[in-house]
Amino acid sequence: MQKEKFLVTARKWRPQRFDALVGQEALAQALKHALQTGKTAHAYLFSGIRGVGKTSTARLLAKALNCLSPQEGEPCNQCPSCLSINEGSAIDVIEIDGASNRGIDAIRDLKETVNYLPVKLRYKVYIIDEVHMLTTEASNALLKTLEEPPSHAVFILATTEVHKLLPTIRSRCQHYVFKKIPVTKITNQLMTICEAEGYQYEKEALSLIAEAGDGSLRDAESIFDQVVIYTEGNLTLSSVKEILGISPESFYEMLWEGIVQGDIVTVLRAIDEYMQNFGDVRGFVWGMVAFLRQGLLVKKLPQADELVDMSEEKYLRFSSLFASVEVHDIVRMIQVMAEFLRGLRSDQYERLAAEILFVQLMDYKNLIPLSEIRDELFKRLSSVPSVSKAVSSSSSKEISSHIQGTSSLQPSSQALSASKEVSSRSLGEAASFAPVKKEEAASSEVPMETLSPPGSPRDAFVEYLRRSTIARQVQKDILSCEEKDSLLVVKTRTHYVADYIVRISPKIAAFIEQTCHRQVEIVVMMENEATVVGKGKTSVSQKEGVPLSPSSSPQKKQDIPEEKDHPPSSSLSPSPDKDVVEYVEDLFKAKKYS
Repeated sequence: MQKEKFLVTARKWRPQRFDALVGQEALAQALKHALQTGKTAHAYLFSGIRGVGKTSTARLLAKALNCLSPQEGEPCNQCPSCLSINEGSAIDVIEIDGASNRGIDAIRDLKETVNYLPVKLRYKVYIIDEVHMLTTEASNALLKTLEEPPSHAVFILATTEVHKLLPTIRSRCQHYVFKKIPVTKITNQLMTICEAEGYQYEKEALSLIAEAGDGSLRDAESIFDQVVIYTEGNLTLSSVKEILGISPESFYEMLWEGIVQGDIVTVLRAIDEYMQNFGDVRGFVWGMVAFLRQGLLVKKLPQADELVDMSEEKYLRFSSLFASVEVHDIVRMIQVMAEFLRGLRSDQYERLAAEILFVQLMDYKNLIPLSEIRDELFKRLSSVPSVSKAVSSSSSKEISSHIQGTSSLQPSSQALSASKEVSSRSLGEAASFAPVKKEEAASSEVPMETLSPPGSPRDAFVEYLRRSTIARQVQKDILSCEEKDSLLVVKTRTHYVADYIVRISPKIAAFIEQTCHRQVEIVVMMENEATVVGKGKTSVSQKEGVPLSPSSSPQKKQDIPEEKDHPPSSSLSPSPDKDVVEYVEDLFKAKKYS
């Protein structure tokens, strides 16, 4: 006895009613209403990705137009017209493949036959699939017939690439866009098929098949047939994974866990395993961008939202994966990867570049965009009363352009002077401007306290050091600076910094007198030692009575370069432009990734 021929699920379960269209409910309702009211068009255009129901809907529309006893816009599927269309034997329903009949000769034949009356049905329906494949000449030849066909003719055009279609073709049709079918709806349809066919299944397995369909029900049904044949009707999660092979998403999850946990070995292993299976660096990075996008949606939207489009199991898994990461961190990582892809030029070192990229992303919490640095800088400047007027709209634009490095304008002296005053205030806390090692941070040294009001000798001293050529070397070793009557007491942790201050003391004293109109004595202290510097003369007071000079510094670690001959001017004018960038880098402890 001959066995009944196997019919694939996509054909066996092709919708025979508008109500059976999966994921296109609004579109189906619009067509049904047009059929009920008799307001049908002479030409329709169906567009969307493959496998979402364009051709099935075209056949449904042809059947409903010719049905002898329609029911609320639905075909009865029992009259001779419906049966002949279901069987594919209706000669008045003509299906044309636009890919293989794309020349002008095929359209000429169509124009000659369209005027003939239908043989058996009420309407002669032309279904042209992949209509975008028609040549320009063929499309132009179709225009007049498409605009004013005979009353007995209806055209239904279907395409997956509507943007390639001539605008003049689109303007002559009622255009219906078929959306991608959500994962949950594909999963429910597969469950219905399993229950009707008597198959055993795991819901997670059907969800994985639906995700692999990528919005196409036909693709999902093709995978479903493969799994049914392989498992003999017992669809399990493991069997689906064996049929589908290794999913790229598993590598993205492995990579993400390595980034979040700071595990460089896991990050490199994920990249290596992906390259061995797929070998496409650009695809890997773009896939990771899509993966992070899904995580972003999970953090912002509920599982039922159509934009999320994932199963409940996957939603819960992503919620766990991204629980410890903030939304702004995810956005920054996406921006960094997008910049990386735009700058990727050579194929020779793509893998190495990708490895460096993802290792850098392990430090995602310190990725600060320049726009945020700029906004924070403006906020701090405007919060200081003495410099709030300097942060005007014009100067803000110049500072912003200077920070971003995109403007040829020079920053205004007023705006930069404001930034220098803020920086000189912040310089009092040396630890916030210099990188501090863990052992230094753990020490009991007291940081410099809050600075005195602007214009004080202490401010002048800090401003002088800040604009010196070795400011970074000196700042991190100065512990405090205090005013006591006519004394300015400076405490330092190293001999070489004390030696440096002693050496340039005449210039510092002159600068303080010129700036603040006050004469002070500078006292440099280190543990039990003290060096008193007067106005233009130096007197030394030390535990052992040995003067502290460059030649006798007991723990000199490095040479301090000589101060330049030109001391700072009395006005608080800005130093070179690069100081603004250095100030911002120090202030925010920013790291630049290129």
